[in-house]
Amino acid sequence: LKIPYVELEKRLAIINPNYPIDLNNPSLFKMAIHIINEGYMRTKTKSIEYYNSDPVLHHYLKCRVEELGGGFSGPFKAHKVLVSYADPLIGRLLDAIGVPYGSKTINQPFVDLKHMRDDI
Repeated sequence: LKIPYVELEKRLAIINPNYPIDLNNPSLFKMAIHIINEGYMRTKTKSIEYYNSDPVLHHYLKCRVEELGGGFSGPFKAHKVLVSYADPLIGRLLDAIGVPYGSKTINQPFVDLKHMRDDI
């Protein structure tokens, strides 16, 4: 149907999302590191933008998004870097573990990475 998630959320159409949501998933913390370093979570739409000139890092980001069950698009050429996008589901998951919306340069967030194992 190509209806944006934000519209579905506004109309309370998402009644039964996939539960339980594992907030200890290592992929979620890897995603958080990508977004804290070179990403942006939009406050209004809850979607994610990731900027980096290395296409391999965009591939890793895509793998993390898919492991978390979210939607991914990109990378696309944007000025001198590549940009990729993830849907609001990923933004809400990152917010749940402490990654704030908006600019990370103004407020460098702290995310407790104790759930990550050394072998990952």
